[in-house]
Amino acid sequence: PIYQTPLSVTKEVQLVCKYLTAYEDGRIDRLYDEKELVKFSNDADIPNKVCEQLIKKHMRLSDRKAKMDQMLFVKYMFVRCQFLDGLESFNYNQGRGEIIQSETRFTDTKKLGSTLMACMLEEVNTLFDVEILRNWSSKVQHKLIYDFKDRGSSIGFITSDPDKLESEMKQKLINIGVKIPSRVDLHSRQHLDLCLSRAVGVGLENGCLKLIDSCHYVLTMDYTIKMLSIHERLKCRMPVIIQGETGVGKTALLKMISDLWNQSFVLEWSKEKGRLCDILKDHVKQIQLSQDITKKSFDLINRIENATVLKSDVMELLQQFTQDSIHYLKTYLLKMQDLPLVTMLSLE
Repeated sequence: PIYQTPLSVTKEVQLVCKYLTAYEDGRIDRLYDEKELVKFSNDADIPNKVCEQLIKKHMRLSDRKAKMDQMLFVKYMFVRCQFLDGLESFNYNQGRGEIIQSETRFTDTKKLGSTLMACMLEEVNTLFDVEILRNWSSKVQHKLIYDFKDRGSSIGFITSDPDKLESEMKQKLINIGVKIPSRVDLHSRQHLDLCLSRAVGVGLENGCLKLIDSCHYVLTMDYTIKMLSIHERLKCRMPVIIQGETGVGKTALLKMISDLWNQSFVLEWSKEKGRLCDILKDHVKQIQLSQDITKKSFDLINRIENATVLKSDVMELLQQFTQDSIHYLKTYLLKMQDLPLVTMLSLE
């Protein structure tokens, strides 16, 4: 039966369990001492049985043996632990905090790791709790915003009702420098745009997302949190079902978040284009010098099928290579010319 299937201990499971172990034994709040970064991805692997026990222990659902629930828990926690593993303010945390002059207060980051892990575990358990999902609109939503596009240099926070946030957790978040939005903030376009900008990776212009204005989309706090939730599931490669009556804005919501994703991709590609084209040049030169040209060319084709580079840019680059030995490679790419994207991020 599915409930008796043992947990498959992958590298994702290992990373999650390393951080859960550090959370349990208190090492998550270890401070940087100029000898070793505060991160746990390089810790020794944890035995499979211990991993399974850790996952079950930290899952809040009663049916902790369900393989699907375990998989969801791991996927959502892996993205968060990966973020934390690369968060510089965590890696170099010295517990001193900083002075936030605009709010006339100090931060104290001695409990940075445990505070973030507690929030992450709470978030993850609500993400696939059937009862919460069934009554999603009527539940108070709290979400950390993970700024992946800036290598995790900052963390934001949004809530549908700041008054319903537990006072202890609220104070812990404030201590580590996370700003809790006020009711006024939650009805401010500027604040909502900032939340989406940080999560999706689209820059602001004069404090606003111009794309939302150009699409004449009416952005509210409710729809901002829904977009963030959909974006979260996309990053974790999880399916999403959006349910609602006709005319409540489901299609407009998906179109708007899709447009933001597209803009984010274009911005990311503009940064990576030169570097990736250099990589492609090196690969093509290797093909020309290789004795096994056919195999090398097909290896390159396979890699190009798995990434996200504009095909026109790839074709333009390949025009300079006219040797008959790679003619069929160019022909293959020409056949794909009508498609908007090709694979290249895997070329490294």
